[in-house]
Amino acid sequence: MRSWRISTPNRTGQINTARATGLVMSIPQTDPGALAASILVTVGDTLPVSQCTIFAYEFDARPRTVSAADHRGGRFLRDVADCYTTHFYALDGNRAIIGVRILANVIRGFGLNVTGPFG
Repeated sequence: MRSWRISTPNRTGQINTARATGLVMSIPQTDPGALAASILVTVGDTLPVSQCTIFAYEFDARPRTVSAADHRGGRFLRDVADCYTTHFYALDGNRAIIGVRILANVIRGFGLNVTGPFG
């Protein structure tokens, strides 16, 4: 796996109110990339992020691509995300961690106490 060191941007610690409002307004949009694109715009001055993909993990089903966007635009990132959910999710070692967290949330939903690293 390749990695790149990124420089730390100048951070003010605050997010522009107009951008945060745009983020919330993008939630009900019919455009599948609107939410991810809005997240990129909202954090753009704070974090050096160029791609955003949001997955929904529902019980034991494969994840679903909710939204995907990058600064270049187009469908490429969404196609990569859909390929992951269709072909590679079963090989992902993070599944065990996600499963434990989902189980902990279900247990909490019944009013029981959860302790440990995911509690």
